[in-house]
Amino acid sequence: MVVDARAGRTNSLRSAGSVLAIAVMTFLLSGCFVIPLLDDRSPFDDPFGASTREVDAAAPQVQSALDGVDPRGGAWSFEAEPWADRTCEGRCHLHVRVTIRPVQFDLDDLTDADRAVTVPADVLRDVLTAVVPVGEETSVDIRVRGDEGIEVPADVSASLTFPPIADLGPAVTELFGPVPEYGLDAEKYRIDEDLGEYTVIAPTRDTSGVLEAMGL
Repeated sequence: MVVDARAGRTNSLRSAGSVLAIAVMTFLLSGCFVIPLLDDRSPFDDPFGASTREVDAAAPQVQSALDGVDPRGGAWSFEAEPWADRTCEGRCHLHVRVTIRPVQFDLDDLTDADRAVTVPADVLRDVLTAVVPVGEETSVDIRVRGDEGIEVPADVSASLTFPPIADLGPAVTELFGPVPEYGLDAEKYRIDEDLGEYTVIAPTRDTSGVLEAMGL
């Protein structure tokens, strides 16, 4: 019987190559899970997404930009804070959340049928114009929303089934046009809609020219 040594070596090399490829793939995949875990994030979060450190560092810069937005005689306040979505596996999609909050409004106008304080379009425009460039500079996503639980006096709160909200709906429609049910997914920004409450999402971690795409 003739044994082809070259064939044996070829098979050995193929086996070794397969083992190496599996080892490399295992290492890469494990790294994808380990990176978020080391940052106290869900292991399934994007390993290349914003880190806790980046979001914590960006939030004060976003707040500084908000401090320059005209509050319309003290009628509005604006807050930036580090935020994350949450799943059963942990935190994910870290970003800076911006909340537009009414400070001066007519309490008598709040009822169960209409518990919303409308955010003017020019206020939303000014906020987006201020914060989106900071998001691009710091490579962190920005999400802008109206306050979903406005603090009101106890007697007013007792008369309402749910807390009053700051409604972005009319402002969003004026700036971006009608938003389809369940939101709008544009090329460089998104608008989420959930039970009539809107969030404007600027994916500025890896996208530039967002304000221009918004037409602002």
